[in-house]
Amino acid sequence: MALFLVGVSIGGDPGTKNGGRVPGDRDRHGLAFISDQRVDPGLARALNDVAQVFSYIDWFPVALLFAALALAVLRTRIIAAWLGWAAAAIAVLALIAAPPTLGLDVPASLISFLWIVVVSTMLGITSSRSVAAGA
Repeated sequence: MALFLVGVSIGGDPGTKNGGRVPGDRDRHGLAFISDQRVDPGLARALNDVAQVFSYIDWFPVALLFAALALAVLRTRIIAAWLGWAAAAIAVLALIAAPPTLGLDVPASLISFLWIVVVSTMLGITSSRSVAAGA
């Protein structure tokens, strides 16, 4: 889907009205150049709307995931407590980033990815220390 929505506003199909631009799209999304067929502007707009809907609803499971992770980390103290509080903050951020009109999806995704990298590193360090201590 990401490859499909990207480029009518850049060049578009010269055989359609507006040079391939979708009416009301304001140059945000477009159809990729991967198709050699003309695309109906109505279809392009419908696909854009579907992409926005999925962009909106995919943040709710992310918020639930990070809320559960925050609860688990704060209760078990398996890793540093500040990571549990950070997960709680990311859960709230995921709910704030849900509306695609705010444009917070990329920063929220990067913050989520950074949290996962930090936690993975800390768990790896903890695991290697426990193995070394047991040997």
